[in-house]
Amino acid sequence: MKIIWKWIVAVLVVSLSFFGWWFWFEKGRNLDRNEAPILSGHDQSSTNEQKQSDDLMGNFITDTSNWETYRNEKLGFEFKLSDEYSIPENEKNIVGKKKNTSLLDPKKTEYLFNSRQGLEQIKINAGMSDAADGWNIRLKTYSYSKLIESNLEEWVKQNGKASFDEVGKRTLKNGSEVVYASWNSICSDYSAFFIQKNYILEFNTCASSYFSSVYGDREDYFSSILNSVRF
Repeated sequence: MKIIWKWIVAVLVVSLSFFGWWFWFEKGRNLDRNEAPILSGHDQSSTNEQKQSDDLMGNFITDTSNWETYRNEKLGFEFKLSDEYSIPENEKNIVGKKKNTSLLDPKKTEYLFNSRQGLEQIKINAGMSDAADGWNIRLKTYSYSKLIESNLEEWVKQNGKASFDEVGKRTLKNGSEVVYASWNSICSDYSAFFIQKNYILEFNTCASSYFSSVYGDREDYFSSILNSVRF
C-alpha cells in the first residue's frame, strides 16, 4: 500500500510540474504584441508597414538593417537576429567579429540562440530547460542528400527529432524557397530547411505560426529571420 501511495504522489508531482510549465509557456505565447521579444525599442517605433501582421507573437519586420548579422564563413551562409538575441548566453556560438558581423563557430553543426524574454521566463520557472524559451532559434546543418528533393517526407522522417504533422514547401518574400516541417512536440515547433549544393540548413523555433494553416500562415518574427538568410 505504501508503494502505491508513493507512485500516486510521484505522478501528482510530475503532473503539477508539467501544468505549471504549460501555464507559463501559454502565458508567454499570448503576450501583447508590444511585449513580443522580436521587437526591440527601435523596431517598435517602425512604420505601420513594419507592423502589418497581427500575429500573437509579434510583427513581421520589413526593415532588419539594424539587426545583428551572423555568418558561418565555412559554409557561406548568414542571417540576422534582433537585439532580443544579443545576450551573453549566445556568445557560445561566436568565435569573433568581422566588421559588423558576428562569426559563428565553424566547428559546430548546431547553434542555439536563446531570447532575452524567454530566459526571463525560464528564471521565473526555475529548473526549466531551454524548451521553455518558446522564442529560441535553433540552427542545424546536414550533409546534402538527394532524398530531401526526391522524397521529402522520408528525409524528414530519417532526420527529424520527432514525428511530423505536416511537411511542405514555401516561397519566402525574398524569393527563396524552403522546405518546412511541423513537429508533433510539446510546443508544436516548426522547422524551415534551406537546400544548398553541399549542405542543408535548418532553422527551428517554437512560438511561430508562420507555417501553421490554423493561424492563417501569418508572417511573424520567424519569417522575418528566414527572409534575412543569405548564401
